[in-house]
Order: sequence, then C-alpha cells, then structure tokens
Amino acid sequence: MATEEGQHFFITRCRVNYINLSGGFWGLTSLNGEEWRPLDFPPELKQEGVQADFRLVPVTEDFSVFMWGTAVKILDFKILDEA
Repeated sequence: MATEEGQHFFITRCRVNYINLSGGFWGLTSLNGEEWRPLDFPPELKQEGVQADFRLVPVTEDFSVFMWGTAVKILDFKILDEA
C-alpha cells in the first residue's frame, strides 16, 4: 500500500520495548519477532509492553549508532486495550 506521497507502508501489530543498548532507545517487536526502530517515538507509546497496531514506512538512514532493528517512520498507530 502507499500513502498520498507515494511512500510504501505496511501494517503490523507490535509490542513496545525499551532497548538498553547504545544509551537506550524505544523499539517495536512484531508478533513474529521482527524488530523495528522508529526514528520519532511518540511519548504516549513510551510504556514497556504496550501493544498497538502500527502503520509504518521503512526509512533509509545515512548513519546510526544503533545496531538493532530496521529504521521506520510511524505514520499512525492504535493502542490496543489490555484484555
């Protein structure tokens, strides 16, 4: 699928994790184990273990000190109710 700007995005359900590497950062782990590293992490998601459905776009980085996950941009998300 593509956004209005022509960016190809994908939808996935992930759990939010704090990754204690390279000074620490927030990441997403999909239910099948894929690791995603959002470049701009919304403050309302910064809670260990939160699950949400995400619409993500892969991005290319010139340089990163983080050796974990694939860089993505979060287009939108919906936090799931705890049940």
